[in-house]
Amino acid sequence: MWSAVRSAWRLALVVGVLSLMLGPSTAFGQGVVGEMAPDFSLFDLDGNEVSLSDFRGKVVALTFWGWGCIECREVEMPALQSRVHDVYSREQIQVLSLNQDPQPDLEQLKAYREEKALGFPILVNALETAFDYRVFATPILFLIDKDGIIRLKETNKVFDDESADMVETLVGELEVGNQVGKRALAFTLENLDLEPVSLSDYAGKTIVLGFFGSHDANCGDVLSPLQQALEAYGDDVAVLGVTMDLAPDPETLKAFKQEREVDFTLLMDGLKTAVYYGFTSTGALIIDPEGVIQYRQNVPLTTAFFETLEQLINQDG
Repeated sequence: MWSAVRSAWRLALVVGVLSLMLGPSTAFGQGVVGEMAPDFSLFDLDGNEVSLSDFRGKVVALTFWGWGCIECREVEMPALQSRVHDVYSREQIQVLSLNQDPQPDLEQLKAYREEKALGFPILVNALETAFDYRVFATPILFLIDKDGIIRLKETNKVFDDESADMVETLVGELEVGNQVGKRALAFTLENLDLEPVSLSDYAGKTIVLGFFGSHDANCGDVLSPLQQALEAYGDDVAVLGVTMDLAPDPETLKAFKQEREVDFTLLMDGLKTAVYYGFTSTGALIIDPEGVIQYRQNVPLTTAFFETLEQLINQDG
């Protein structure tokens, strides 16, 4: 605790001295809610250059921290992993962690990243960027919308329900999402031959996407309509079944596919993708050739499933 306080005081002292030395600067007037977030380019722990502008069109959760901030390491960063990075697609939101230590220990940070299983970038040498954002203490979180505007600034407070609510609001403003009328989220999963299959592989076609668990008693309620769609429209439609099995086995699923007499492609390890699309149980959606979701429903699928599909196929034809 005291180490974090000392780090915060040292940072505030450095900022204060620099502001006196350099005089007024527009950079020190930035980092304000309602204003454009200052752009930056920094390097991550693997030597890759990352810029804020790389993520325009997406929501960005931007956190500043230092190694001496225990709350940052043990609460803020894990919360951003579990409540943001693991919940939303990279098409929707990007978490960026800016370490502002003057002399960062890269090996220490890499070990920390592995220990906490962090999937988002840790950017280093961010002290100057911290000045631009008027960061005087940590943890501090900025939530930036798709247009690059700062919508929330939280100082000396770890990620909580209020933060999560704002993330949900900002994600809801995106063109991409899981609701009807939104552009479908991209994903890449493996088929039963362990080959990667991406949603983008079927760009320009009508896509029927079903989510199911092979042990779910209701799985037939989505498998049968998907098979009917394939038989009715053939190559005019791309039919994909996404398994939500926790530990899918390709050979077992091949036998399952034969037993169920389905001819469409099955994709594995789709639980996270299913959650992105809002499915926790069996259901399906239809994506038009422009990549926009036109139908979304948990089972039982209604006649609207076939009506929507027929309309899209006829329009495309």
